[in-house]
Amino acid sequence: MAFKHRTLHELAAHVEHYAATELKRKRLTASLRVCAIILYGSAAKYHLGMVPEYRDFDLNVFLRKTARYRTGDARHLNRRGRCWSASHFMGKGVDVMFNVVGASQDWRNSVAKRASSRWCRIKAAPIVEVHPEIVVYRRYGAPAARGMGPRRVLGG
Repeated sequence: MAFKHRTLHELAAHVEHYAATELKRKRLTASLRVCAIILYGSAAKYHLGMVPEYRDFDLNVFLRKTARYRTGDARHLNRRGRCWSASHFMGKGVDVMFNVVGASQDWRNSVAKRASSRWCRIKAAPIVEVHPEIVVYRRYGAPAARGMGPRRVLGG
């Protein structure tokens, strides 16, 4: 019942293309770069065999500031807690949220510092990092498996 390794790579490419298009459209390609994409919610639970089906794909894109970043650049991506719709993938909706991290900050440190009810819900459930590599976190903290397909994840 898990996604194939290839499917997760295709999903990551779909969302990375969407993020790159949004950055280009808003003229932010020089100041922000995609550093990580995580999958959470029902699709992440489905990938680990915790639920029989999933409603949609919920993803968070972490953007790293570059040397050309100016204060306020990220305001163009702020939707006040509403997600962006990145079309469909495998017949399901793809909802994307953006977060900006510092030039030398890791996305995991950024998540650890967040205490909103949204991030508490996300950290309490499985997270699948789909970019730059596939890593499964059964609960936020230690990875369950690194860079392997679902069989190793479910068996480990």
